[in-house]
Amino acid sequence: MKLLLLFFKMAGVFFIKGYPDNPKFTPHIYSKNQYSHRTIKTVLYILVALYTFKKNQKFNKINPIKKILFLATLLISIFCFSSCSKDDEAIEVNQLEGVWGMTAVNGYYYYEGEKISYNENFNPFEPTDDCEKITIEKTDGNKYTVTHYEYYSGTWHRYDSENFYLEGNNMIPESMEGVDVSTAKILEASSDKLVIETTGADEYGSFYDKYTYTRMAE
Repeated sequence: MKLLLLFFKMAGVFFIKGYPDNPKFTPHIYSKNQYSHRTIKTVLYILVALYTFKKNQKFNKINPIKKILFLATLLISIFCFSSCSKDDEAIEVNQLEGVWGMTAVNGYYYYEGEKISYNENFNPFEPTDDCEKITIEKTDGNKYTVTHYEYYSGTWHRYDSENFYLEGNNMIPESMEGVDVSTAKILEASSDKLVIETTGADEYGSFYDKYTYTRMAE
């Protein structure tokens, strides 16, 4: 029984601390049918707490106030568990793969102390210069490859490709080299629409971008 408790505690530390500087370590923890990292942590918290108090034969003699605090903690944990599960269902992960043409991009950035907002619209089905599209391909577990294309001189040209890990709604780059973006999040993913939000900062200040895509034929 002591070994079981030790296992729960070690597992709890593993999921609670995580490995933020090494996203490669976590790809096999997640899939489109599994709970998010936060949900797993919540379950482990509950298991450790339940086992610890069940092991203590004097639990019934504990001060009533401590009992109330313990039960309140469990209720909060269950609430977090439920909330995290709902967040994970906000996007249809199985719809991510495919070809997506950008229809709109809006946001803001700072340049020499001035905040500049922008809002642009495109028609990827009748592309003009500077239209963009991306392809998303699932490669392994929760790992994806996104390839970027730009339209000019009458055809689409590939100009970049990168890998990311999907954790809930968050897109975690495989490599942070040369990346100014601090967060990238999928706001919507359905059979015909994809919306991605990014935030970050450069030498001039913070920036925000919201990209809207529509599905295109392969």
